Amino acid sequence: MRFTPRIYAFVVIHIVLFALFSHSDVHGTVSKTDSYHCIFISDSTIKELKEAIEGKKFKYTAFQSLQMEADNNLDRVPVVPDKWYVPGYYNDADGHRKAKNGLQDDANAAYALSLYYRVTGQEKYAFAAVKIINAWATKIKTWSREDDSTLSFSYHIPSLIFAADLLRDEDVWPEDQQRQFSAFLRYNALPMSTMDSKNNWGNWGLVLSTSCAVYLKDEKLFQKCVDRWKYFIDTQLSSDGHLPHEVKRGQGKSGIWYSHFCLMPQNGQMLPRLDCSKNPDPCPRGILLLS
Repeated sequence: MRFTPRIYAFVVIHIVLFALFSHSDVHGTVSKTDSYHCIFISDSTIKELKEAIEGKKFKYTAFQSLQMEADNNLDRVPVVPDKWYVPGYYNDADGHRKAKNGLQDDANAAYALSLYYRVTGQEKYAFAAVKIINAWATKIKTWSREDDSTLSFSYHIPSLIFAADLLRDEDVWPEDQQRQFSAFLRYNALPMSTMDSKNNWGNWGLVLSTSCAVYLKDEKLFQKCVDRWKYFIDTQLSSDGHLPHEVKRGQGKSGIWYSHFCLMPQNGQMLPRLDCSKNPDPCPRGILLLS
């Protein structure tokens, strides 16, 4: 994987979203009045965001960027393969990008569309997002775990889950289609998770597994993710702070890049939502999971 224009677009989308939410307590304890729109963005955060945008109080240019992204994808036709397979980047870079870019671009588009709908209430954006979500939940016929298939799926599908989470229980997405998406997560997405790997693959798989656990309200799976997150904290970092699995990549020339690629999902996990203030659960090295 390398920093391509599509990855640049992915980064820009998430910078925009983080800018939008920098004023709010995105990772804080979810209000009891919130519904289950809480994998990444709670209902109370949406409410605060609406008020801020209506008053043009902060980060309005970030909202305008989100609007542009949503408008550009209103007529998007999902690009879903019959077979999910992604070649290894170092063996077939062009084939790798071509195979995964459909999911990458569709998932990011669905997320922007869903968020814009929740902020503005304009249903046409939700319908466009639903079309993308439903396509990925139904159109893949066969699944490969070879080469980079599982890794690419693990780090691109979560944006689609974030999008679905923003639309769940909304009238714009029929209940039977929501159930179909839940089955897709349980029986197709979760088996693709790379969470059991020890290097950066494991961190990205953890993002997928945690997203599924929260969306499916699977407490057992969520606890498994918590345990794995703490395991990574204890085993991936050396005593001097470097990441042994990553620093030697490319004979050391790609060590910083891969260290970042590992830390980004680990630090961006949804696990800080855990409220351990009443019952702190120390990690192996004494790090507390505090909101």
